[in-house]
Amino acid sequence: MVEPIVSEGVIRRFGRATGGKPGDAEAMVFGLTGRDRILEAEANARMESAQEVAVFRLPVYLSRQLNPDETETLDDIKIILHETAGMYRERMHEVLENYRSGDDGNPLTPEIIAKLSRKGYDLPRFSVYHGAKAVRFLDEAGVPATGLLEKGDNFLVVFAKPKPLDRFWYRDDTTFGDKQSTPPGAIEWGHFSRQVMPVIWEMKDFQAPEHNLQFARQTNEHTPGLYYAWSVGRMKDWDIWIATEYYGNSDES
Repeated sequence: MVEPIVSEGVIRRFGRATGGKPGDAEAMVFGLTGRDRILEAEANARMESAQEVAVFRLPVYLSRQLNPDETETLDDIKIILHETAGMYRERMHEVLENYRSGDDGNPLTPEIIAKLSRKGYDLPRFSVYHGAKAVRFLDEAGVPATGLLEKGDNFLVVFAKPKPLDRFWYRDDTTFGDKQSTPPGAIEWGHFSRQVMPVIWEMKDFQAPEHNLQFARQTNEHTPGLYYAWSVGRMKDWDIWIATEYYGNSDES
């Protein structure tokens, strides 16, 4: 089952504000904000599931009950991550097909691509933490929680690459021209990784501000299972955020 994208509380608030009938509330939410794409994505996900294609799932770890404002923030985070997962999968398959068609002798076959989809290896791995759960996650990763994240005001969003890309990130002869990085007959997972990463950067730099959210990077190094960790909250002051978080803390590395 695909996790609900928008909470019932948000749907009820939109229904009351617009004077619509209860049955119209969910459609009104998506119609007003352009989020009907999520409904379509969920329908596609159900169809893909029937075709043995893995559905994107988003684990959320909370240490307490959220208040209405926090719930609405979490809803927007879910929307962004679900949209990004769809774009990531689409871009991944473009790269896979281009790679497969570019060399008659490469080991990437349609059967391997189908297996990737079944296992969800064409999807990003996101997870969301809040409160003590977020602090504990960072502590176990050796990163101290600070500021709004430590206070429990912000959410922690963690991104990891699909497992083959995470494990074999260095196999990229196409980009580096280094024929020693990829063993004979092996797949250049690192090449795919680099080709799809702009989807993640665009999420942080463009999609998040559209939802009045800011992503502030918390980790300086990439480790297996933890490529990025962001403190995510409402954008309080655009100018201050641009100066301190965006230009001073680029994710394009």
